[in-house]
Amino acid sequence: MRFIHKSDRNGVSILNVKHQCNREQYPLWFAFISLEPSITMKKLKTSHLMIIMVMLIILSIGATKYWQDMNYPMRPVFVEVVNATQKLIPSVIIEHGNYQLQEKISMVQLRAGEKRIVALNHEPGLGFNIKVNYADGEVTEICGGKSKGYWFYRETIVDVGIYTTPLR
Repeated sequence: MRFIHKSDRNGVSILNVKHQCNREQYPLWFAFISLEPSITMKKLKTSHLMIIMVMLIILSIGATKYWQDMNYPMRPVFVEVVNATQKLIPSVIIEHGNYQLQEKISMVQLRAGEKRIVALNHEPGLGFNIKVNYADGEVTEICGGKSKGYWFYRETIVDVGIYTTPLR
């Protein structure tokens, strides 16, 4: 440490304390606070720059995820409807609700072997009703999606009924 004693124009004495640091000992610190960044940046090693870049990327990813989680009201429940029959299904109706809403989604003309994914504005574990209307007038209906903690379900329509498979 070095003490410098000066006087201003009015004769008031000013005592300055200067602390000298070794730039080689703290290269990252001087890179950010130096008034001469071009000189100190040359002294930084490539490994230091890589560490800074990786830390900035991780911080950016974390901040983006936090922001998205804060602004997203709730995750939807996804239902994949698979027609595993050899027939054209004229309509599939999915109904779901909770204490705030009741929703009905209709899918039409589901061909043999076709898959469709539907997003439900619904909490997982509350369940949903699926009603399949066949061309010959036959109707099959089940309640699926009662597994707590799953956000993605597969409803496979076969000749003898409907199978629910929780996937994720």
